[in-house]
Amino acid sequence: MIGVPAVWLQLASATHAPRWRATLTDAAGYPLVADLPVTGGQLSRAWDGSPRTSAQVYLPASPQWQLIDQQYLPVGHRLHLQYRIEGDGLADSWVTMADLDVTDSAISRPDDMWTLHAVDRSARIAVDDLARAAVPPVAGEVIVDAVTTLLHRTFPGTQVLATGPVLTQRVPTKYNEDTADGSPWDLITALCAEAQSEVFYDTDRRVRIRPIPTVASAAADTVDVGEEGSVVGYTVKHEMSINTVAMVYRASNGQVLRRGYAEDRRPYSPSSVQRVGSHVVEGRVIDSDGAPSQAEADAAAAAWLTRQGKPRAAELQHPSRPWLEPGDTVQVSFLGGPTELQVVESVGVDLGHEGLQTTRLRNHDYQMSTEVP
Repeated sequence: MIGVPAVWLQLASATHAPRWRATLTDAAGYPLVADLPVTGGQLSRAWDGSPRTSAQVYLPASPQWQLIDQQYLPVGHRLHLQYRIEGDGLADSWVTMADLDVTDSAISRPDDMWTLHAVDRSARIAVDDLARAAVPPVAGEVIVDAVTTLLHRTFPGTQVLATGPVLTQRVPTKYNEDTADGSPWDLITALCAEAQSEVFYDTDRRVRIRPIPTVASAAADTVDVGEEGSVVGYTVKHEMSINTVAMVYRASNGQVLRRGYAEDRRPYSPSSVQRVGSHVVEGRVIDSDGAPSQAEADAAAAAWLTRQGKPRAAELQHPSRPWLEPGDTVQVSFLGGPTELQVVESVGVDLGHEGLQTTRLRNHDYQMSTEVP
């Protein structure tokens, strides 16, 4: 979750006055237009999005025909979005919600409207095709080092904050092949996925790598429905989710070195093997001349099962809480119960007058009321 004053979490659930401030800067962050006259748009963040964070803003154009305002052209400029809640009792409490690169702009007539589209820097890395100067990962190299090299190929000096298996797990042999061209960001995300991790740019334009988030023991924020809540509408979805993951570690000669395995056999799980009566399997093959221990392989399979299995999901519409990010755990209370913890999959924040937000959630830990052996 983006760090905001604690009082905002309470104010956002009651009648409040949110405010957005948008600034156009040059590539170094120097302000070009300090207060863009934004009339609408959306800020989006999605766990499986590429790029993960994007924004679209609408700006009024002069009704008089004139030369195009070249400050709005995609020439390396950045869009800086900040948010605050009026009357929070704090002085100058603007918080940065996004710092993105402008990638395209359009002016429409007779609507007299500019549309600016901006994305996080992963999109810039993605279009710096490896055909320019391939930097293939080295088999056996620690994954975080390989990722850092690929990042610095486009943006030298990018700060990388990493935790979890990428600090020790090594690059499989398959990444020495077919890396003469293609998207560096796709390669980066694939390398991190080998270590059951995600990679993304944060609001400070740093790259973060961490284990794929699951439901935490405590919620970062609370979103409720009913008379005391702020949710204006929701949809809850259930599906027969995967209940088994098999991860096969295979050497270059085809020999199977290790097989990581995990099953959902929780007695109250809606997708457990014994409840649905069959295995719903996701299989993954990892080519590598080295393999983790059996315990590590099984743990990797269990982590993937927790991330990919989502027997219960929800979509909420509520007044904006733009500090929520994919991977955050939130507490949700539905009409008539229950109250449960769910993980944020994506958010779409309206930048216009309505100020509504769509938040999509998942809950791997949802439990049935009946037990099966």
